[in-house]
Amino acid sequence: MARLFDRVLAYGPRVSLYDLQEAHLHVLDRNEDGTAARKHAERLQDPETIRSAKAIRPPGGGLKVDEWKQATVVSADNVVRYLAEFQIGEDDLNAMLANIAVVPAYEHMFVEARCIGPGMLAGASAFGWSVKRENDANGGWLMTAELVLEWRKGNPIGPIAMLHWRLDERGRCVADETSKPLTQAQFPESPDLPGALGNLCESFLMMADGATGVLLMTLGMMHCKNVQTSVMKPEVKQSQRHQRRHGNPLTRYHVLDVRPVTRALDTDGDAKRDGIGAALHRCRGHFKTFRPDAPLFGKLTGQYWWNAHQRGDRRNGAIKAAYRVHPPTGDGVGVVYEGRLAELLPTSGTAEEISSDRSAHAKAAHDAIQDQLAAALEQAGLTPLRPAPHEPQYDLAWQRGNELWIAEVKSTTASNEIRQVRAAIGQVLHYRSELGTADRVVRAAIATEHPVNDATLIEACRTASIVLTSPPEFGHFIRAHSDRAQDSAFIDETN
Repeated sequence: MARLFDRVLAYGPRVSLYDLQEAHLHVLDRNEDGTAARKHAERLQDPETIRSAKAIRPPGGGLKVDEWKQATVVSADNVVRYLAEFQIGEDDLNAMLANIAVVPAYEHMFVEARCIGPGMLAGASAFGWSVKRENDANGGWLMTAELVLEWRKGNPIGPIAMLHWRLDERGRCVADETSKPLTQAQFPESPDLPGALGNLCESFLMMADGATGVLLMTLGMMHCKNVQTSVMKPEVKQSQRHQRRHGNPLTRYHVLDVRPVTRALDTDGDAKRDGIGAALHRCRGHFKTFRPDAPLFGKLTGQYWWNAHQRGDRRNGAIKAAYRVHPPTGDGVGVVYEGRLAELLPTSGTAEEISSDRSAHAKAAHDAIQDQLAAALEQAGLTPLRPAPHEPQYDLAWQRGNELWIAEVKSTTASNEIRQVRAAIGQVLHYRSELGTADRVVRAAIATEHPVNDATLIEACRTASIVLTSPPEFGHFIRAHSDRAQDSAFIDETN
């Protein structure tokens, strides 16, 4: 069966004023506005109107076929059904998207789906996004996506808009103060009649707003190992027939099985009973990344759909509060740390180039240590925190009673141990001074990649009441100091 992607390659997307006006007729018909539709149809039958309207189009050479052929095609039909089943509103969708990684898994993708339900996406029958990913010089990624709509099979129209997103280092959309992803939109324009194409395309994009949510949800689910992706190969004879007619064989495409997510939200969050919004806050479905140095269950690595709340203790409250993009903690220190997105995408370059990039290795080691410490804190029943924008930029923090712990994380080698730990000592002393109050005791820790060997550094940290720790010791360190904090709290209460 031919997908929208195959039809775009076969017929090419069109975006003249006539194409857009013809699409507008479909919208009027779908809205059952008979009088307006009849008048509009009569105008489109006038030969002069047709000629002039077809001449008004954006400049450019049209579809870059060679570039499109490199795209990985993904069917989002199951994502559309999933969103429709739970009747997810805009606020619920924004809440979900604020906490998932949506960086495209491939440099060039085409994400498409058939429309479900009357009036969906301006009454179109199918839509597709041509998605590109590139590295951002400031960290993270830049993502662009061009929208193609199809009202009548074999007549794709577009791109009607190009949307731009900036993604942070964890692959999440950078959001504004309302927690909505920041986007910029560009619309096709004709130099002969400025505004004619853009105004119509903008109205179609507004009516097709649900297509954006489908795209982002699809990209997010593709990173989840327990959301299966199957490759569908077209039937050989159909593909050969299509190639004879159009010059290209039918494209194989990926299909997402979203049933694990549906089961999680329904079973753990009672989504069908209470609605998807309540389920999301109760279930807090999100993605977690497990690396080879800290695998899930001792053997599994990669990104998973994770329901962290299934632990019947007081942490549930903190986890619910953490569903916002920048959730504050109880006394205004930090926001909940949710891990970093390291090793999400295949690394470009040869193995020799990658191994020689010391700064990249140091950053990856730093992120891995930080995630391991956060995981150890969660296992101990504590909530790991990262700094709010206005706070000193420590790596991790957590609270136990009236104690606030601040940790600085350092990747270390035999040659840089002294330099790294010296820098960390200065940092944690500054953090301790900045965050200490009459009602809060601030304690400091330095987490290093390897145990510190230099005796003078060990003595300097002991004298300054700074705890040195490393990944093999994280559990013991947290338990020991948690027990001490509990003993201190008991003594305070009995005095």
